[in-house]
Amino acid sequence: MSNISLAVYRNVFVLIVHTDDYEDGTRLQSKRATYKEIQTWVKQKYGFHVSNLSISQAKEKYGLAKTEYKGYAGAEGHYIPKLPPEKEAAIREAFIWFGLMKRQ
Repeated sequence: MSNISLAVYRNVFVLIVHTDDYEDGTRLQSKRATYKEIQTWVKQKYGFHVSNLSISQAKEKYGLAKTEYKGYAGAEGHYIPKLPPEKEAAIREAFIWFGLMKRQ
């Protein structure tokens, strides 16, 4: 069922349509999603856990963060674990869901 209303502000007219049964694949971003929220969403949707490191790597890859992970300090240098493709895809879907990026 739809509800239509008209809003007027100065010389601008806006038609507002409210629908009860509409559910979009994304939601408007009202705040930045926390790592915990992203982890919970991925767990509920796909059934596996993603680490903070995986989320950080995905954020860096998609240009959502300017951090650079230095890796684990070891005797022979730094080791940076690779982000598995299935986890990257799930995190990307979470970014779209939380409104951090758009579907391309």
